[in-house]
Parts: sequence; structure tokens; C-alpha cells
Amino acid sequence: MDAPKVSVIIPAFNAATTIGRALKSVMSQTYRNFEIVVVNDGSTDDLVAALKPFPVRLLNQANAGAASARNHGSRVATGDLIAFLDADDFWHPEKLKKQIQAFRQNPEVRYCVTDSLQVSSENWSDLVLRENGSECPNCELIDFPSVFANPYFGTPGVLIPRRIFQSVGGFNENLTTAEDVDLWLRAAYGGTVARVPEVLFYVVRSRGSLSGRFVDRTYEDNIRVIQEFCELRPEFLQRHRDTVNVANARVYCDWGSEALSRRDRVLAREKLALSIKAKPTLRSLYLFSKALLPG
Repeated sequence: MDAPKVSVIIPAFNAATTIGRALKSVMSQTYRNFEIVVVNDGSTDDLVAALKPFPVRLLNQANAGAASARNHGSRVATGDLIAFLDADDFWHPEKLKKQIQAFRQNPEVRYCVTDSLQVSSENWSDLVLRENGSECPNCELIDFPSVFANPYFGTPGVLIPRRIFQSVGGFNENLTTAEDVDLWLRAAYGGTVARVPEVLFYVVRSRGSLSGRFVDRTYEDNIRVIQEFCELRPEFLQRHRDTVNVANARVYCDWGSEALSRRDRVLAREKLALSIKAKPTLRSLYLFSKALLPG
């Protein structure tokens, strides 16, 4: 893998005010062999005007969600590798460069991920992004059971060969949330994943984000992804039942913790009990005891 072309796919829904920041971060990449595909997912704002300063290919579709938009973009992509970026997030200037280096060192991996940093919509501009002089990232290889236990990589940090993305059918458009987790599991099965342990993308959280509005649905979909994966691959469940229990326990524990934070003690007790049943931990036991206390 010498200098592979990267297709950067950006779904956009009413993102005219933020997509410029995302696109500037792509245009600032030190790795230059890329194309940008923006998929307008039924926006009603002036997205076209926001895109005028940038060399992008614009696709339009009726509003169908991010999974559909990313799949649409992948179908017209011409790159060897596909990278995803959300219209309100942004990359470090060396993001693509370091992931390409990881692929050169480990061409057999199914895809490559990086670490991230969450910033608020108010303070993101305070970040000073400097080029890191390291030519060879300290790449880690993650086996599939470890991926299964913790597949929460963040879509803007994934770089995946187009042939692998296409071979597994892309994102599951029937999922409202957790479609990324579902894809990462299906794409990694039977192989390994490379991780560049550096913060190379930034997630900008705002009050209107999907995860903020549909918290319970997000956890429901994560449990659904685990269950459906195991139903279709019973051999994995048989060999790695403890890993599956750990994955379920983690989702239920996080769900219970979130419910507790919004003072829904009934829901918190229900989900934390499921977490303890799957795989008890000190955290789940502590949170469950806290949920038993009067409000």
C-alpha cells in the first residue's frame, strides 16, 4: 500500500453552519491523496453555499439518516480506503497520514481506528492542532474478542478498505443508532483491527446531538446489535460466551448509570440488575446499591 486514495464521506443534514470546520480539517491533512464526498441528507438550510469554497462532490438524497447517507457516498467513492467524518466534528491534520502508516505496517488488518477527544461547541476553537513529528505511530493490534467487548471507536476515527466495507454490506440502515458498532463488529470478524493510540479526531457535542435526544434507544440498539450478531454467528457465542456477557454487562451498566443520573431509579435498577446478571462488577454493584436508596 504505497499512496492509496482515500474517499472522505461526510453526511450532512442542516449542517451549513458547521460543515466548514469539518472540511477545513480535511483540507489541512498532511496526507493529500483524497477525495471528499458530501451527502446532503435532505437538508433545508443553505448547504450548497457553505460548500462553495471546497472541492467536494455533492450528492443529494431525501432525508434517510446518516447510515443511508454514508452508504450512498460509498457507492460513488473511488478511493482504496474510506474515511468517515460527521459534519460537526473535525480531524487532526495528521489523522490520515498516521492511519496510512498503520496500514503500511499492518496490511492485513480489517480497519484502523484512532483515539478521540470530546469538546464542546463553545470551546473547540481553543484547541491548537500541531503536527506530530512521529513518522511511525505506535500502532496496536486488537483481536476480535477485544473488539467485541469494546467496539465504540467513533465513526470519524475509522479508516477502512473500500473492498471490506462493500463485502459486509455497509451500514445497517434499519438501525436508528448503533449502526456504527454493528458495522465495526461485522467488518472485524475473523481478523484484527489496528489502533493508533493518539487523539486524531475531535467530537463536538451539542445539545441537539442524536445521542442526547435518543439515549434509551441508543442502548437498546447496542443490545440488539450484540444479540443479532451472536444469533447469526452461534460459533462465536459458544467460544466466547464470557466476552459476550462482558459486552452486555457494559451496555446495561452504562444504561443504568445514565438512568440514575436523570433520577429514573426504576429504570436504573432494572438495567443494573441485568448488568449484574450478565457479569457483576464493582461498578454495577455500587450503582445498583445507589439506585436502591430513596430519591
